[in-house]
This record gives sequence, C-alpha cells and structure tokens, in this order.
Amino acid sequence: MVGAGSAQAKTKKVKPNISCALSGVATVSPGLSPTLAIQTLSVTTSLASCTNSTVQGITGSSGSATTRSTGKKPSNCLSAAGKPTVSKVPSAVIHWNNSTSSTWKYKTTLRLGQPATLKGKILSGTFAKGKVTATLHYTYGPGQNCLTTPITSAVITGTFNIT
Repeated sequence: MVGAGSAQAKTKKVKPNISCALSGVATVSPGLSPTLAIQTLSVTTSLASCTNSTVQGITGSSGSATTRSTGKKPSNCLSAAGKPTVSKVPSAVIHWNNSTSSTWKYKTTLRLGQPATLKGKILSGTFAKGKVTATLHYTYGPGQNCLTTPITSAVITGTFNIT
C-alpha cells in the first residue's frame, strides 16, 4: 500500500506595498487665531492614483474617510507654530476600491506652517502588518492667516505609502 501524502506548496509572503495620492479637506473649530481656545479638528480624506500595489486591482479608496479630534489644551497661532501637536487614532478603516479593507492605527504630527506627518501600522486586512507613512500639505482657506483672520479650513494634499 502506498501512502497518500499531500504536497503543500510553499507560498512566498509578499511584503505590503502601495503608494497613493491623498487629498481632502480639514476644518478647525472655533479656528486658530491669537486667542487661546480648545480646537476641534475634522479631516476628510480619500486616496487615488495608487501605484506599485502588491494587491491586484487597487487604485484608490472606495470613498472618503473622516476623523475628528478635540484638543486637550487650548491653542492659538503662537502655540500651534511652536511645539508640534501629536494626535493618535487607535483604530480606523480604509475601504479600498476592490471591496477589501485595511484596519489601521496611526498618529499625526502637526505644526502650523509646516507639512504634517503621519505614521501608522496596518493591523489587519489588506496590506496587514504594513507600515504607513504620509506627508500632508495644508493650504489654508482664502484670506486665512491666523493673525487677522482665523484659520478654519484647509485643503489637504500629500502622499500616502504602505510598505
């Protein structure tokens, strides 16, 4: 009698990789001005024009995502331009255009007048265990300068990478 064995093909684990253009809008309430106030930041973003994906068929997110955070300390023009503000999001979901998703956590580092940075990790789903990095550029709404007109809105552009 010949034993029937099963041959298992070894699959090479593919390292997560994708690079996307990020775009969106941010609102700040009540708005950065010379007066100290607790600020609430709401950011809505989407991903598009994705390249170099290790997952076939992904070209962007299937829609936009919104995050909202409220500061713990009052801030104004001077404090926002000083020490960077770090915000942490313990869990969020990216819905990809191919009907898959990625659950991730991240932190952003913001400083008025400079690009923001985002660093995180994919916890599960598509691109699991991938490292997330992004650089975000903010263009304030017309006439907004913090000193004479509060900063209450901005257009966001940047690059979003998972490796």
